[in-house]
Amino acid sequence: MSERRATTCLLVFPDDWISYSPTVLNLATSLLERGIDVHTVYVHGKYPVSQIPGASTALRVSAWTQRLCERLRLWDVYRLCRITFRLWREPRRDISIGVDSLGALCLQFSGARNFDFLSLEVRRDFAFRLLQMQRVRHVLIQSKERYRYLFGERQGSVVFVQNAPVLKSPVRPRRPNARTRLVYLGNAIAEHGILECIDLVAADPGLQLEICGLVPAEVLEYVDRSSAPDRISVCKEYVEQSAVRDYLTRFDVGLCLYNVAQSDFNYQSIPSGKMFNYFSAALPVIGSRMLGLRLIEEFGAGVLIERNSVQALRVAVNAILDDYAAYSKGAAEAAHRFDFAKMISTYIDEVLPA
Repeated sequence: MSERRATTCLLVFPDDWISYSPTVLNLATSLLERGIDVHTVYVHGKYPVSQIPGASTALRVSAWTQRLCERLRLWDVYRLCRITFRLWREPRRDISIGVDSLGALCLQFSGARNFDFLSLEVRRDFAFRLLQMQRVRHVLIQSKERYRYLFGERQGSVVFVQNAPVLKSPVRPRRPNARTRLVYLGNAIAEHGILECIDLVAADPGLQLEICGLVPAEVLEYVDRSSAPDRISVCKEYVEQSAVRDYLTRFDVGLCLYNVAQSDFNYQSIPSGKMFNYFSAALPVIGSRMLGLRLIEEFGAGVLIERNSVQALRVAVNAILDDYAAYSKGAAEAAHRFDFAKMISTYIDEVLPA
């Protein structure tokens, strides 16, 4: 007798930046497209929230409450209690997916017999230590290294899926613009090399830069104080994940930098979502030399630098411009290899028995 076909899914996102998580948004969309009703429960705190695929419940947290909890180091406990109490009122679904250890623990405490674990971060925190691993049915994670870090030699279903976009059309290599345009996606903070990128453009009249993402006030001031505010722009509007690829096609090189010297294993090993977005537009990428960004070199899709400096960035830009066609071709090949729709189909086939 065949297993009953799954028709409903509960997705628990315990953080307040769901609109900046392409994996979660693409997963919900993919499940909906396969006929599964998806209901997402998420925290709505300090970050803006755009449209969530399917039905959703936002647990709103005031700025004052969030600041107080973070100051008292009770933010995780507060979210655990708040989400769990809400889940007690939710009907049981065929599939339950907890994002990271806190999302999974909320499902466990709410009484879910088994659940799936979607890993975006790899931290063996208090929530992870409280998980009953026999209740974890499927694990979705980015790489074997990150799986071993979290689960060791645990046996069970694991699906490797990257924080990559769904390709609606083929990716083809591209030609550079007459004036080189750099783009910096994501959290534009000093620890992610944004100041060196600004200094690079200020020192080279042939370069332009656009920053798109979360840009702190101090970075905006740094742009204004630079010698090139007319060649550095800031995209202040949220770009929907479905529109990111089209947005990126106007640029030539994508920037994906981290302060590796101060990063933990989670940072060292994370295959950054912005890297895959750059690939989807056939943009060569300049990235930091770290485990999670090794695909840039493996696919010949860009250049890795040892540390964030103006000189290292200048050398990388010149290297890409000298052989732009080859690097763009490598980015296009990486995009097709890590198309989210292909990767997630393995998981959906598992949870959708015939």
